[in-house]
Amino acid sequence: MKSITLNKKQYPVVFNMAALLELEELCDITIAEFLTSLENIPPGRYLKMLFVSLKYGAEKAGKKFTLKYGEFVDLITNDQAAQEELSKIVNEDFKILMELQAEKMKLHDQGEAGDEKKTIASGPTTSDVSGA
Repeated sequence: MKSITLNKKQYPVVFNMAALLELEELCDITIAEFLTSLENIPPGRYLKMLFVSLKYGAEKAGKKFTLKYGEFVDLITNDQAAQEELSKIVNEDFKILMELQAEKMKLHDQGEAGDEKKTIASGPTTSDVSGA
């Protein structure tokens, strides 16, 4: 599991679907809105994204997470190296998450297209209509 050192303490980092859903709630923004604004995400939302990745990292590692958001902001804004490393990990996890979601949507859309073909094929044919 990936981790960062912040204030001489190791923190595991994970940005997964649960983290994205919590971020949606924390920022009062839909996932779709978040995705479309990712390039221009305000610093406050981005810091929440980084914070949530530490929270879910601790959960996945089975560790208690006691860091408060305000403490996190103070620590991360004063440690450029940790901020860069955390951003790199979260961006990589986010990219993987989005690729997986895109693949699921592609498979879902293919399944729906197959269902439509079945519906069309099972409907009346032109020979049925003309023979009436």
